Amino acid sequence: MKYVILVSHGKFANGLNDALSMLAGNREDILSVGLENGKSVDEFTALFTEKVKDISNDDDVILLGDIIGGSPYDLTCEHLAFVKNKLVLFFYIPKF
Repeated sequence: MKYVILVSHGKFANGLNDALSMLAGNREDILSVGLENGKSVDEFTALFTEKVKDISNDDDVILLGDIIGGSPYDLTCEHLAFVKNKLVLFFYIPKF
């Protein structure tokens, strides 16, 4: 199966997934998790692990993160290291 996974700080990834569902309908192959304000990295990790539990090493994954080297991105890459075919892209928060 092919998956698109969105990870971010705050509600950015979940908001983007919500907007996508308005355009394309609810899709089980698009997953999103955000490290929300006040939540710990451990809480993010537990939520992410639950979301991706059905992904196998034979699945294809497109990973979209908000900040290179940010906690959500780093933890996601660690947890998806077993996936053979993945493409990593970024959707940025502009720096002012």
